[in-house]
Formats: sequence, C-alpha cells, structure tokens
Amino acid sequence: LKSRLSFKIFQHICDSQDYDSLVAALQNLYVKKRNIFAARNKLVSCKQMSGENVRAYLLRLNNLAKLCQFSRPENIEANREEWISQVFISGLVSRDMCAKILEKELLVAEDVYQMAEVIERSHKETIQFENIRLQKPGMGEIQTESKVSARRY
Repeated sequence: LKSRLSFKIFQHICDSQDYDSLVAALQNLYVKKRNIFAARNKLVSCKQMSGENVRAYLLRLNNLAKLCQFSRPENIEANREEWISQVFISGLVSRDMCAKILEKELLVAEDVYQMAEVIERSHKETIQFENIRLQKPGMGEIQTESKVSARRY
C-alpha cells in the first residue's frame, strides 16, 4: 500500500508499522473531525419552521442532537433529552403553546412532546370546527382558514 501513495500522503503514514496504526493515520488525515461546539450551537439555535408540525420539529432536533457529544457519559441519554426538551420548547413557533407547556412544569421529555402534539391537534380541530360553524346559511360560503386565523390572533 505504501508504494502506491504519493509522497505527500506517505509522509503522514511512514511511521506506521502495522495495519491498525496505518488506518489510524489515514483517518486522522482524511476524516473530518466534528466540532461539537458548532453542533451544539446549531441545536440550541434550531427553531420550529412555519408550517412544520411538532413531530417533524422534534425529529429534526433529535437528528441535530446526534452530532452533539454530550458530557456525563454515565447519564448521556438523560443529558441529551434535557437539551432537546429545552430547545424544543424555546423554538416553538406558537408562543401560546410554549407558555402552556411551561405552565405545566413537565419534567419528562415525552410528556412535553405529547402535550405539544395535543395542543397542535386541538388548534387544528378548533379551526376546522370554526370553519364549519361560520358557514353562512343560504349562501353556501365558508370563511377560509386564513380569515378565521386572522380573527383569532
């Protein structure tokens, strides 16, 4: 293998005596190291996108958290859940949803996510109900969702 490499690469691996040390030298040379501070910053600054449901937002947060090397190895999953829950709540588009979740002082991450889904589903069902209720008799016209939403907020 060493005879097939360029001189520039050979300089990095010339001291390798066995396969494992050779692989380690090549990994140090070619594998990009992850910047955990950048990964954590990306996680903490993540916000729910307009129109994104809470389940998709949570999935996106979980994917970002995979890149964060959390401390406390003895309790790494709990640490990860704490980070995701905090970012999840602070990044919600709906300030009303955020306030309702914070009022409950939920300690279990799954409870936070379930409550967010319940609030989201309730909001959608309320809008649908209002659309049906606001149908004007005799005219057959239903107010659009945007009119209902604008009226409520």
